[in-house]
Amino acid sequence: MKILFIHRSVGQHLLIYGDLRAKLEVKGIKLDDYNNNAGTLTQNDGTTDNSVISMPGNNTNPDNLEAFFSNWNGVLNNYNLIMTKSCYPNSHIKSDEQLEKIKTQYTSIINAFNNHKKSLLILTTPPLRPITTNNSEAERADELANWLVNQAKGNIHVFDFRKMLANKRGMLKAGYRHWSMPWDNHPKAIAHKTIAPQLATYIMTLL
Repeated sequence: MKILFIHRSVGQHLLIYGDLRAKLEVKGIKLDDYNNNAGTLTQNDGTTDNSVISMPGNNTNPDNLEAFFSNWNGVLNNYNLIMTKSCYPNSHIKSDEQLEKIKTQYTSIINAFNNHKKSLLILTTPPLRPITTNNSEAERADELANWLVNQAKGNIHVFDFRKMLANKRGMLKAGYRHWSMPWDNHPKAIAHKTIAPQLATYIMTLL
């Protein structure tokens, strides 16, 4: 079984601090990952390639992912499951109109996977620290995550990563914040160590 994980920094932390690749490998599941920050595809055996995937807009926001999956890259056919997580701007949803646009973009992504009869696992976007967001943005990000969870059926799967990281206000839990870096929205290593085993267990139910 082979998985491709398309991500940026938080996804990389799931691999480094959460040891996600090793947790899957013991079950015979190979995980390749594309780190959009570096533009590098790293295979399960550690070999790397910078020429296989090119992300439109050089980001993993929903519009970039929509463009990438709409122009289906043949490399995707080499995997049993494609796992993806959007970047932080997906939590800075400024208006209801923007929220609806993001839903439309995710619908397009889902349609691409249905058309190609491939399995998709969406990780909902992590919450932000209170200092970098507000209640309205957090509520919209929660609504998007809940909407995505409701899209899960057949070959479309959703892991509610956001819910595991968020407090009741929809913002990053205090215990997962870097207190020495007040503007840093990246969850602490303990968050990845806590959640990665749950993600690995969930993935094993899909393959």
